[in-house]
Amino acid sequence: MKLYEIKKEILELLQDDDMDMTDPQVIARLTAIKMEREEKISNIARLYKSLEAEADAIETEAKKQNDRARSKRNKAEWLRRYLSANYIFKTPFEDQYCKVSFRKSESVDVFKGIDEIPEKFVRTKITKEPDKTAIKEAIKAGEKIDFAVIIEKKNIQIK
Repeated sequence: MKLYEIKKEILELLQDDDMDMTDPQVIARLTAIKMEREEKISNIARLYKSLEAEADAIETEAKKQNDRARSKRNKAEWLRRYLSANYIFKTPFEDQYCKVSFRKSESVDVFKGIDEIPEKFVRTKITKEPDKTAIKEAIKAGEKIDFAVIIEKKNIQIK
């Protein structure tokens, strides 16, 4: 029986006006349903904890793998810069394993502060978002806020 079916059956038994709550069969049935409910809740909670632990283990392993990949990329980048800095004539090189060549590119190096650059050469980025912490504090302090409310939630904890 599923957890929601157990809940439904308990409610049906409790709402039955003709039910004699002192009848040993009714008591036995309620006890059996309660035990089944407790076992179901325990099984679901244990499965939850198991999946959380497995997800944590996967994330830990993924972090290790990402760290290894980052280390390899850093080493590869160091080798690329080393080769570029020490390649004397900048002429193409090719053998059966690799090909090394150089291409021209351009970049801009800005050597003055942002305030010294004319406005037409400055890009401004602005982002806005509600400050939920300030809104919550204002509501709790008694300030009338007509655009937000505090919602109290009950979050399940499984340990």
